Amino acid sequence: MLETKLSEKNAFCSALQEQVSRSKRSYVILRSKKKLLSHANAGLDSFVTECKHKLQASESRLGEASKRICSLQEQVSFFQQAVMRVNLEKECLHSSLASAETALRSLETTYRASTSSVEETRLKLQESLHRQKQLSSLVQQHQEECKSLKMVLADMSEKLSCREKELASAAVVRGNMASQIKELEDEHARLRHENQALEDHIGDLEVKLTSQLELHKKTEE
Repeated sequence: MLETKLSEKNAFCSALQEQVSRSKRSYVILRSKKKLLSHANAGLDSFVTECKHKLQASESRLGEASKRICSLQEQVSFFQQAVMRVNLEKECLHSSLASAETALRSLETTYRASTSSVEETRLKLQESLHRQKQLSSLVQQHQEECKSLKMVLADMSEKLSCREKELASAAVVRGNMASQIKELEDEHARLRHENQALEDHIGDLEVKLTSQLELHKKTEE
């Protein structure tokens, strides 16, 4: 009977040892899995941190691009408003030009029957009117020169009004008008060059804005 109990105890000890061995093996496996999981978590944390940094950098670049686009849009809006103001001034210029043409026709009608000197002055005035009409057609093609040209024509209208009282010295008046017309042509050439420069600048801004918008779309994609 003692042997039976001893055998049972030995069997129990063997079973217990086997259970302990299995527990040790499970513990070793769990430790290995824990290490692998720790390494995986560390790699995942590093990847998440890197993604956050990249996201912050992308948001920063996107913000800068948005600011540049807004700045270019403001510049384009400013030039569009400037063009609208020039168009309004051009309409006023046409009105002033019509007044000048009316004054010239009145002078032609009033002094048509005068001396040959006055007739010569009338021919000069017709030539001046023809040049003014040519200038009016050129004004429609060049917006920037409208403001300066308006001032010149207003001054010319005032001088024409004064010349109604100075027709006795028509030869002197013709000389002054020829000089003023030459100055007007020089001013027109200068304004045409400035207007072309402004149009080129607006074209450059539109190209830059288009490039920025395409870059912004690519960044969003």
